[in-house]
Amino acid sequence: MKSLSLLRAHDWWAPKIIPMLCIGYATILQNKDNLMDNFLWLLFLILAVSVGAIYVSIINDFTDLKYDIASKKRNGLQRFAPIKRKLFLLASILLGVFFSIFFINDTLSLIFYLAAYLAFSLYSIPPFRFKNRGALGVIADASGAHLFPSLFVASSMMNNMNVPIDPYWLTIIGVWSFFYGLRGILWHQFWDRENDLSINHKTFATEMSVSNMKLAEIIITSIEIIALLLILLTLGILPFIALLFYFLILFGYLKLKIKTILIITNTNSWQIFMSDYYQILLPTSLIITCSIKDPICLTLFVFHLLCFPYTTKSFLKTLLRMIRLKK
Repeated sequence: MKSLSLLRAHDWWAPKIIPMLCIGYATILQNKDNLMDNFLWLLFLILAVSVGAIYVSIINDFTDLKYDIASKKRNGLQRFAPIKRKLFLLASILLGVFFSIFFINDTLSLIFYLAAYLAFSLYSIPPFRFKNRGALGVIADASGAHLFPSLFVASSMMNNMNVPIDPYWLTIIGVWSFFYGLRGILWHQFWDRENDLSINHKTFATEMSVSNMKLAEIIITSIEIIALLLILLTLGILPFIALLFYFLILFGYLKLKIKTILIITNTNSWQIFMSDYYQILLPTSLIITCSIKDPICLTLFVFHLLCFPYTTKSFLKTLLRMIRLKK
C-alpha cells in the first residue's frame, strides 16, 4: 500500500481519465461507429494514458523531493531509500516504452503519446525544469497532462476504426483539452503558491499576482467552453441538455454557499467550474446517446460506477443536499 500511494492516483484518476473516456466516446460517436465494438481498444488507451500519469507522479516527486522536504509538503518518495526511488522511476519509464511498442504502426498516435512524456520531462527535469520558467511551465504541464493524451486517444481511436484522420476534430479536441489543462495546472500552482513562496521556489504562480489572474482565468475558460461547444455540435442533443442541467446545478451550489471557481480560490468551500459536467454529466449523456442505437451500451454505467465510485457518490450526495434545501 505504501508503494501504491506514490502513484498519487487520487490527484489524477477521475479528473484526467474520465475526460479521456469522453474523448473516446465522442470520437466513436462523431464517426458513427459502435461504442461497444471499440470499447476494449479505448480501455487499452486509457491504460496507456494511466501509465503515463504514473510516470508523471513519480518524476514529479523525484525532482521535487528537496523542495517538498524544505516546505514540509508531503512527497510520496520521501519514505523510500534512494535506490528504490530510482527503481520506481526506471519501472515507470520501461512501462511507457512497453506501451509505445503497440503504436509503432500508428505514427501520429505514437508521436502524441511520446510528446506527453517529453512535455512532462521538460516540466520536471533539470536543467530544463520548465516548472520554474513561468509560462513555459504551465504550457508544458497542460500539454503533457491533457493536450497530447487527448490527441493520442482521438487519433488512435480513428486509426482503430479505420477512418481518415480528421484535422478539424483533432484541432477542437486539442484546443479544448489544452485550455482545460491550463486551468488545471494554474489551479494547482496557485493552490501551492504560499508553500512555494515560503521556500523561494519559483513557478508561474509565484511570479504572478492573484489580482492579475482575474482576466486571464476568464479568457482561458471562455476559450475552453467555445471549443467544448464546437465538439458538442457533432454529438447530438443530449450533451447540450446535460450542459443546461449543469448550469441549473450551479444555482444549487449558490444555495449551498459553495463557490464555483474558474481557477483561483479564496474560500474554504468551493468547487471547480465544469468538473461535474466533465466527470459525470458529459459521460452520462454520451453513453445514453450511444445506447439509443445499441442498448447494451447502458452497461457502461456499471463500469463508471465501479471505476469512479467516489466521483459518482460525491455528485449524488451534493444533488440530494440541493433537493433537501429546496424542501
